[in-house]
Amino acid sequence: MQAQASTPYDASIHWTVTDRCNFSCSYCVGASAPPVDPKPIDVPRLLDALDATGRRVLVRFTGGEPTLVPNFPQAVRAISERHYVAIISNLSTPAFDETLDLVPSARLLRVVASFHYDELRRRGLLDVFARRVRRLRSLGVPTDVEAVATPDKATRVEEVADATRRLEFAFQWVPYFGDLGGARYPEAYSTDDLRRFGISEVRRSVFFRKGTPCNAGVNAFVAFSSGAAHPCHHIKRNVGNVYEGISFADELTTCPARRCGCPLPAYDPPLMEKARALVGK
Repeated sequence: MQAQASTPYDASIHWTVTDRCNFSCSYCVGASAPPVDPKPIDVPRLLDALDATGRRVLVRFTGGEPTLVPNFPQAVRAISERHYVAIISNLSTPAFDETLDLVPSARLLRVVASFHYDELRRRGLLDVFARRVRRLRSLGVPTDVEAVATPDKATRVEEVADATRRLEFAFQWVPYFGDLGGARYPEAYSTDDLRRFGISEVRRSVFFRKGTPCNAGVNAFVAFSSGAAHPCHHIKRNVGNVYEGISFADELTTCPARRCGCPLPAYDPPLMEKARALVGK
């Protein structure tokens, strides 16, 4: 999720509000998530904790499929009245439309529309997905439509492109991150695969950041469905809870991961610069 050139927020929380998903994509961990119904967001406690930071916070909702959370539209509306929101979603549920009905577009800073072509086609939702992409863009919400470049799609690039042309929306392929078919990606992509998908070497290389400075824990965090917060998915240190408060570090961290699935400095450079300013580096 690429940020804009400047940001109105001072901190971000990448919140996996549920592991559950209504899709069954073979390449996604959400397909094998435990069958536990998502819990509603405790809005009053969350807002108290966010306000107590004294910062303008961007809450990036992801999952699973975040719109499966029972009170998702109402919670996002409440958060947007004081802070900012972004959503990573497959755009498949009526709750997504309800969210757009409730949330001011100026507070919804970005939507990443996860374009799972085979699942959408199997479920008869391609037209619904396209309609919601058009609505987002008509509202002026910055929207990235992203399809995961799994190896089986390398020979089907034109098929998918033809479908999106008929549906009148543009999209981009993004690298798959993880193990699939006995190979580890994004390392396993061939030069031909990268060319077919239109993925640059620069885009592939952002996942390899070991030893470089990162703002995880300074002004960027990840959180889980329980609300527990860590600096990032690779630094498994509890730094609080979105419902109770989060401890902010006063030093940049050095990325410990050989392979980073969510490279914060690359995905949100302005927030990284704000972190540098905070710590004086």
